Amino acid sequence: MPEETPPPPNHCPETRSRGEGPPLDIGWVLAGRFDEVDQAAIRQCREAVLAELRRLWPCFQWHIAVLRREALVQSARVEPMALLDEGVNEANAKGWDYTFVITSADLVGHYQSRSHFAVARSLAAAAISTVRIDPAHSNTSAPETSRVETIAHRLRVLVLHGLAHLVGLGHSTRAGNVMRLVDIPRDVDRAEHFDDEQIAEAAALLCEVADPRLEERPRRPTALKFYLQSAWINRREIGAAVIEAEPWKIPFRLGRLTTAAGSALLLLLVTAEVWDLALSLPPWRLLALAVAATAASTGFVIARQRLLAGAEHQRPTELSVIRRLSSVAIMLLGMLTTYALLFFTTYAAALSLFRAALVSDWAMSLDQSPGWRHYAALSAFVASLGLMIGAFGASFENQYYFRHVTHIDREL
Repeated sequence: MPEETPPPPNHCPETRSRGEGPPLDIGWVLAGRFDEVDQAAIRQCREAVLAELRRLWPCFQWHIAVLRREALVQSARVEPMALLDEGVNEANAKGWDYTFVITSADLVGHYQSRSHFAVARSLAAAAISTVRIDPAHSNTSAPETSRVETIAHRLRVLVLHGLAHLVGLGHSTRAGNVMRLVDIPRDVDRAEHFDDEQIAEAAALLCEVADPRLEERPRRPTALKFYLQSAWINRREIGAAVIEAEPWKIPFRLGRLTTAAGSALLLLLVTAEVWDLALSLPPWRLLALAVAATAASTGFVIARQRLLAGAEHQRPTELSVIRRLSSVAIMLLGMLTTYALLFFTTYAAALSLFRAALVSDWAMSLDQSPGWRHYAALSAFVASLGLMIGAFGASFENQYYFRHVTHIDREL
């Protein structure tokens, strides 16, 4: 925005003089090589973003550190999670609050054919590609000065949109709003401002982030106490990160998980021994089996897909605790959703396809006519076994795709 625009009201809980508040550190990792146009646009964008942040939220000390990692990208297309993983590593080492990885390579899209922006709130990081926001992508004769201005503006809007998303702001339907959903780069050109309500909401959320971290306090608690305190202090942030990841969609996005679990369901459903065993088990054993299957499947997939890779070698920080607990919660809810789908699918199929007389013949231990409780017992047993078999299928998913599904909230 132009420098002459008057500053918005100070929405911080405690009004402070400019530059005297708590620090907020943002890291930009420049991954790969950039031509002169991109470099000029990134420099211009950084200055504009820093000025905008200081104007909108003057009660914080804003810092944007820039790191160059030319060797990180060696091809024309790159997985967003590969960039975000590097960004998280740098954030852990440098103590950044938020991280943006900017590249001149195309981002691999998993929810759509093309992508230039991917944000992961559970990682407090976002990846942005300059390829498709460059006017030269659609107009090879675009002059360099125009390209620099356009890339800088679009990159600025994407950074502000991503930062607001990571902070916790929702999307907007209002024209010209930075948080309006955009699908093509030209849509970004019309985004200019935040509303006063968004500025106030972001100020309150940023105050929580800017508070001194546990690891920065004079007396550091023990590891267990550190985890418990971090989880409690950041409970809202962890919950929001889990919701943004939409773990209930995991069964529909992980084809190998669903295929393996569904195949197991079909096989178990037509096996007489399965009916006999399931109907002979008391409810508490079925419940224990369900809990054990969910926990074991979640742990197996997390270990197999290395969702917490490197965590055991790092001294925990508040940010790392948020990331780890968010990852575990996302995967756990995904497996619970899969269990529920298997349970209700089995129940509906058993109730509609298997007559009481047939069930009585198959389940030799059954001494009464089968009712809804018996069908529910079978469904719980089959869902538990199907979930464990489905976990084996999920373990063979491409690791980058798997992490994309579990971490990235939105791609454009």
